[in-house]
Amino acid sequence: MDQADLAPRDLIPHLGSRARVSEVLARKRPLTMAMARSLHKHLDIPAESLIQPATTPMELPLTPLDVDSFPLAEMASFGWIAPVSEVEVEAHELIDDLYTRAFGISPAENPGAMVAMGSWGEHANPAAIQAWCLQAAAAAHASPLANAFVPGVVTPAFLHAVARLSVVDDGPRLAQAHLAEHGISLQIVPQLPGTHLDGAVLWPMGSYPVIALTLREDRLARFWNGLLHELAHLGLHAKLGAAGFLDDLDLPAIDPLEQQAEEWAREALIPSKAWDAWMIQTVHTEADVASFAAELGIHAMIVAERLREESNDRRRFPRLVGKGLVGPLFGVPSSAQA
Repeated sequence: MDQADLAPRDLIPHLGSRARVSEVLARKRPLTMAMARSLHKHLDIPAESLIQPATTPMELPLTPLDVDSFPLAEMASFGWIAPVSEVEVEAHELIDDLYTRAFGISPAENPGAMVAMGSWGEHANPAAIQAWCLQAAAAAHASPLANAFVPGVVTPAFLHAVARLSVVDDGPRLAQAHLAEHGISLQIVPQLPGTHLDGAVLWPMGSYPVIALTLREDRLARFWNGLLHELAHLGLHAKLGAAGFLDDLDLPAIDPLEQQAEEWAREALIPSKAWDAWMIQTVHTEADVASFAAELGIHAMIVAERLREESNDRRRFPRLVGKGLVGPLFGVPSSAQA
């Protein structure tokens, strides 16, 4: 609409009515195949963009809490809740306790729900995502921060400063401490079956923001990409009023909000002008990668990961994968990230 200087009324021939246009633009109604075909044919929008799942709102937690659909055994195995017997009342009490630790009040005291925007695939389990978010908030509240978060502090320069911490072996821990100084809690929360998430940024009940990462692929570059992506959401989209963003970084960034966050993160790690100039080289050896990374002040594994991604060759630079380097820094066993 921006590129073609269109107003909402111009979409009526493609979406059916003024009311439907409003619902689609507000993300309250998904596109039908007829709508997608019309937009593709008459506005030349790529079909791939129209059929991919967009960022959609999700209430966390659902009210009332649907305890029966929670992966209780897996939650207990991680120590998030006590072992669960077959008594239904006990299961509700355990989830109520997790909710209270996450938000500071019980479900009975808070009949509402926080709303998070999400980019997740069709195979994701909403109950598992819900449980994971509760644990992320509970872990953050168990380790309160000394400093308050100041809106506006997260800028592209802030992201760039965080990215430069990647050059040292304990950079992820240094990043956690740096964020804590600015009122941002960084938590590592292993994924549950069905979450299919890399991470999230949450604002639980008006508290300080919480960035949670799953380390589902414990690779160094994946950690920094995920961390900066969530920081970008915090810097760009906190003013939208959503209680958070959930991200599966394996999905294409179709939604404009995800595209904005991805652009901020990529620029903070490797500025596009520097990348384009370097890519003019015909050969990129491991020594070239190390030299370029040193110029940028980031870890060589981040450059290697970008090359693997853009060449669609996961076998390049096998010595620069960095698998299993982040979890141990946070005391997370590799089995938790299987």
